[in-house]
Amino acid sequence: MTELPRIAPTYAVQGNWDVATAHAPQLFAGTGVKELTARAGGVVINLRGNKIWLGGASAHRIEGVQELLTQAPSDAFRIFVYHYPDEIYDVSGKVDLYCAGHTHGGQVALPLYGALLTLSRFGKRFEAGLYQVGPTSLYVSRGIGMEGGSAPRVRFWARPEITLYEISRE
Repeated sequence: MTELPRIAPTYAVQGNWDVATAHAPQLFAGTGVKELTARAGGVVINLRGNKIWLGGASAHRIEGVQELLTQAPSDAFRIFVYHYPDEIYDVSGKVDLYCAGHTHGGQVALPLYGALLTLSRFGKRFEAGLYQVGPTSLYVSRGIGMEGGSAPRVRFWARPEITLYEISRE
């Protein structure tokens, strides 16, 4: 993580396994990565004359998000980052892009069926990829990690991914 901030400003939210560990408060310390939390507020980034608002919250720390979203400038492209895709209906219309993970694309999936298990309250509805919910785009990344704990540390038919978003005015 120390390499990314040398290239460009880098922001992150903690996932469910991150917040469950004793080192969670210091996870990004000394890396140059700025952690997004609802209580810290959002960040406005001016990029080539374009205003982008970026806000987020760590897993299991959804309190304060509705207040955070009211701070998002209406003249900015608004991005919300949260580990779970489960808040999509609560933020739709308040942000332009919602970036999530957690499902790992099922981590174990079957051809023509997809994810066997997502651990999302919406099941397979938002298992991986791009979705449109009202005016808000939701992207659920399969990510590069795997479920922890007692779950098998394998992937099948749910390839790891790092997503690059290209945002344009068109």
